[in-house]
Formats: sequence, C-alpha cells, structure tokens
Amino acid sequence: MRRLPAATLIAEGTLAENLHGAASLAQAEIEHLMKYENYPEWAAREVALPLFILLPPEADADDLDAEQREELAEKERQYHKNPPVFLDESDGDPNQ
Repeated sequence: MRRLPAATLIAEGTLAENLHGAASLAQAEIEHLMKYENYPEWAAREVALPLFILLPPEADADDLDAEQREELAEKERQYHKNPPVFLDESDGDPNQ
C-alpha cells in the first residue's frame, strides 16, 4: 500500500477515497483476526490499526526526555486498561 502525504491526496482529489479504503482494509483485517485467529477485538485493533490507519512513529521519538517517556507510558497503560468503545452504524448517532 502506498502512503502519500495528505496534501498530495487533497491535490489529487483522492483523500476521501483513500481514507475510506484504509478504513475498509483495517476493518477487514480486524474481522479476519477475530474470526480466523481468535483474537479479541481489542487485540485485533492493536494489530490492524498500525497497518492501515495510524502513522508510523516520528523519527525523533527516541529523543524524548524521561518525563515525556513516562507520560506516554502512563497513557499507554490507561489505554490498555480502558480500550475505547467503537460504535457501529446500527447504534445510531450518539449525538442525538
């Protein structure tokens, strides 16, 4: 899968199409992992999202000071304790 900067995709007029494609690929991978590999949903997301949705780590991520590393580690621990709940379309609009 080729990754292009958002500005390039906007200029080409293909940003929405690429976002939809990445989301579809991620969802398909999550469903595959859950159905055929017996992953729990949270673990399937942990595998699929970095492949299709999340940006790779920044090159200077190793340059964080100890306080920043600890802050990130704490956020990571909290995320794993309370993974986000994702609504599907059948749940309706949560803002109504």
